[in-house]
Amino acid sequence: MKKSSIVALGAVGLLSVLLVIGYLASRSAPERITKDEAVTMLNEMKSAVEKKNVGVIMEAMAPSPEGKYAEMNREQLRMVLARAFQGSGDLTPEFKKITFDGGNLAATLAFDVSVKNKQGGMSADDYKAHIILYLKRVEVPRLWGVVKAMDWRITKAESTGPNMSTFGEF
Repeated sequence: MKKSSIVALGAVGLLSVLLVIGYLASRSAPERITKDEAVTMLNEMKSAVEKKNVGVIMEAMAPSPEGKYAEMNREQLRMVLARAFQGSGDLTPEFKKITFDGGNLAATLAFDVSVKNKQGGMSADDYKAHIILYLKRVEVPRLWGVVKAMDWRITKAESTGPNMSTFGEF
């Protein structure tokens, strides 16, 4: 293969990579979030609870370690969820009284949640609370951290329910 052909193929490959990066960067979330988009985010987290998938729930959280989620930081929440999922049966979350207040840079999503735990032929309410999620458009890493994009994430959560940090302890 000629040297000029190798250079041309390298240039085409580099251009392809740059186009993919540009495409991913341009796919950032819109500046304004709607109620339907916020409820879609909530439904994705509901599905993650049913599947006991901590990763999907954590993906909805802002990457900043300063966020507080029911008085816990990001890593504490991750550990609490993993421990709760490990020690539970089939989980079924239910949301009621969903309210949304949106804006260009921030929004809130409030709702009542009840999580039922079915295990060994028994069913119990594991968690009941009124929750307020604070959403912001934040910078999040994409493509293994090479590219940053703006996306809507949960930056704070308040809960009237029991202290989640004690779940799974006996």
